[in-house]
Amino acid sequence: MNEGRISIRYAGALYDMAFKQKSEQQVYQQLIVLTQAFFTVPELVEALSNPTYSKKQKLDLLITASGKNAPEALITFFEFVLSKGREPFMLFICMSYQDLYRKEQKMVVGELISAVEVSAKTIKKMTDFVQKKYNQQLDLITKIDPSIIGGFIFEVNNQRIDASIKAELRKIERSLSA
Repeated sequence: MNEGRISIRYAGALYDMAFKQKSEQQVYQQLIVLTQAFFTVPELVEALSNPTYSKKQKLDLLITASGKNAPEALITFFEFVLSKGREPFMLFICMSYQDLYRKEQKMVVGELISAVEVSAKTIKKMTDFVQKKYNQQLDLITKIDPSIIGGFIFEVNNQRIDASIKAELRKIERSLSA
């Protein structure tokens, strides 16, 4: 069995359990936090794969890394994963759950990069635009990157709008060097 099949099956079981307990959105939010922890703290993967740590220690680590107030469905799921020795697949399970949740909720993920913090009004406009265009909810990730100087970069469904000053300066530079 490969990582993809395992993670999809486990994510499906978690979604079903969370759905029955009406906590699928909270589980989704906490798995986003856990996924970010996997990427920002590489030692997390090592700790989960380390046989010298007890299952209790690994459970505590997963609960802590997923944020505060984990719903019962998530704690029960972590215990199940640990009992089956599937903790090395946890990152893939988290990502598969997020994909499943977004599909079930008719949601797309978008990313908005700007040089400065974006107003709530602008975020609302972006969200409304995506809802009309794709007939789906938008889970918007915002990032601040001063290197783009001004403007924004917006990406959703593999479509990218680069309206940054940095991109415009590159275009001007290319036209002058040609």
